[in-house]
Amino acid sequence: MTKSASIITAKNMIAHAQHVLANQTASSYGQTMATNNTNAIIGRLGQAQRQAAEYSYDPNVEPSWKIPLSELITLWRAKFGDVWVDVSDLEEVFWYRASMRLSQNKLFEEGDTRDSTPWVRLKEDV
Repeated sequence: MTKSASIITAKNMIAHAQHVLANQTASSYGQTMATNNTNAIIGRLGQAQRQAAEYSYDPNVEPSWKIPLSELITLWRAKFGDVWVDVSDLEEVFWYRASMRLSQNKLFEEGDTRDSTPWVRLKEDV
């Protein structure tokens, strides 16, 4: 083998070694990123579960569910009268949950809106 052939062979071997090393590094990096992403997702799920456990819904404690339905109707009528109410604008938790309860008991008329905004008002016979 000539000296120039030996140099070419050595350069090829070095290039091959660098290629193999680069692939191993990329593979290792990809595995590390996948592990980190998985751990981050698991962490977020755990956080969501903890938050849900901290706020477990109990209708016996929620004011809008705790009071009798007849009183809730009176409160709603005193607050909103006979006007249509955009439920998505109810910022107070009490009134939002009250609207849910009244709706579940079919005590509302529901407005026909094309933008899917829920508008409600108490039925006349309530």
